[in-house]
Amino acid sequence: MSDRVFILGAGRAGRGLSRALRASGVAVVGLHGRRANGGAEKITAGPLPDAVRRAKVVIVAVRDSQLGDALRELESAGLATGAVVLHASGSAEPPELDALRRAGHP
Repeated sequence: MSDRVFILGAGRAGRGLSRALRASGVAVVGLHGRRANGGAEKITAGPLPDAVRRAKVVIVAVRDSQLGDALRELESAGLATGAVVLHASGSAEPPELDALRRAGHP
């Protein structure tokens, strides 16, 4: 698979997805969370890194209460043309997804 994946959210779900995708040969270009970790997972923190703009798939794996803020941050980061944004929330369909859809991100 040639798609580059960026994961926003480095909790259990985000780290688990990162490990599983990498084990399957998927290029995970970034794992971003609240706290940086220079270990094997190379978690970044702070402003979104440039890697998010190179990703063709962005997985948002944050708590439902943080989903709106995370999506607004992605919207202002400037994603790759045609990048797909997925969220791992089981219960939320926030209005912030509409802004990303209008920007061309399904």
